[in-house]
Amino acid sequence: MLAAIIEALLVGGGALVLLQGVIPAQTTPSPDAAGLEPATLPSLCAWLILALSLLRLAVVLLSQRRARDPQQSDQPDRGSSALPSALPPTPADRFPVVPAMVLIIAAGIGLLAAAGPAAGAALIVPATMLALGERRPLIIVLTTLGAIAASWPLR
Repeated sequence: MLAAIIEALLVGGGALVLLQGVIPAQTTPSPDAAGLEPATLPSLCAWLILALSLLRLAVVLLSQRRARDPQQSDQPDRGSSALPSALPPTPADRFPVVPAMVLIIAAGIGLLAAAGPAAGAALIVPATMLALGERRPLIIVLTTLGAIAASWPLR
């Protein structure tokens, strides 16, 4: 829990440094610019990082409070998060997926450069889904067709 608190404080502090020092010092307003100021997007991202770090800090503190008070919690302590984990722990036998994914993406980029976005999507999408464990053929086919249709105007 202490590590999660320190993490949230460091990330939030970094976002404050960005907002107060780095972004104002590194962006200059343009007199002839139409639209947004150059600092708008970096500031928005820094505010989002700060908000998420504060949310993380609140979740950690509330989960610790809930773990200490057994009357408030009807579930066993799950660690430093008050939210249930969406994904189960990754078993060690799933780690060979990473090199396979790198090869799939590399081949897809090559195909993308040689034959266009639709061909790259036709390789990357089903291969990635298979590598990640999807085995329902209809879902794989429909998702691949959707990716090809979405990338078709880019050719």
